[in-house]
Amino acid sequence: MLDPQVIVMDRLELPVLVEVVRAETQLTLRLYEDVVDGVSGRHGRISGRAALDPEADAVVGTQASRKFPAPPSTIPAPLLPGDALGRPGRGFLMLDEMLFDLADRDSFGKEWSDHAVWEFRLSPEGRLQSPFNRVVETALAKTAGPWHRARGGHLCPLRLMVPFKAWPLARFPLLVNAHPDLGLIGNLESTGTLPPEAPFLPREQVLPSLKLTGPTAVAPDGAANITVAVVDKDGAVIADAACEVLLEAVAGYLPKARVAVAGGTGTFKVMALGLETGEAVRVKAGLGLFTGLADISIPVV
Repeated sequence: MLDPQVIVMDRLELPVLVEVVRAETQLTLRLYEDVVDGVSGRHGRISGRAALDPEADAVVGTQASRKFPAPPSTIPAPLLPGDALGRPGRGFLMLDEMLFDLADRDSFGKEWSDHAVWEFRLSPEGRLQSPFNRVVETALAKTAGPWHRARGGHLCPLRLMVPFKAWPLARFPLLVNAHPDLGLIGNLESTGTLPPEAPFLPREQVLPSLKLTGPTAVAPDGAANITVAVVDKDGAVIADAACEVLLEAVAGYLPKARVAVAGGTGTFKVMALGLETGEAVRVKAGLGLFTGLADISIPVV
């Protein structure tokens, strides 16, 4: 079973207060910077903008709700009392805001896929960037996401883990990275924290994997039936898995490159076409844009 975990860690280097609000089909991410003596940026970073008096007539917000980043605002923003944000005795300015709406998922194209990690990255200047499926960036090179973020100098306050693209938002695990002093607000209920010694959350903990089983041998030019199971981190079959498994023949022949899953399992045929005794049929299986979640080798005898 895959639980919709909310894992929180406190490693965000940029001094901002992170707010995450989850609704039925939407995620809203807001960032706030604290204010000292009427100027934002307690640590002398980020925007350094002046704050409007909350009683002033012309109170203008920094950004309207949006789905993608807009140019930085130079308009003075209203001072938000810390009491309203669960931080009494302090003042804040909204630095940035983003709305991610799954009602638009059809417009995401193939980027909206099974077994995906959507990252909401933050520039060193504190600007939210367009969220995207990290697997698109790392699939070809097969390198870890932290390496890519470090190379670009990006920070990541939020990751949306997508086990199956057809599932509702409420079933997607979230990994939130907050600043150790300013923390996290919003309507999420944390189900756990990431230990300091853990560099990142292994995808195997929250995303599905695959298991392939088949016969112990196949005859030259013969065929074998393979069973594929969609499983969780403990190896248990996910009975309500809604996905299509992608297949790749490393050695041998596959009549079909995809197999539909029902009740968490599916079957397909592989043929030892052109293979001789002593060689082996080999098939890899994956989900979405992630290849090689499982593989199987069957000796040709």
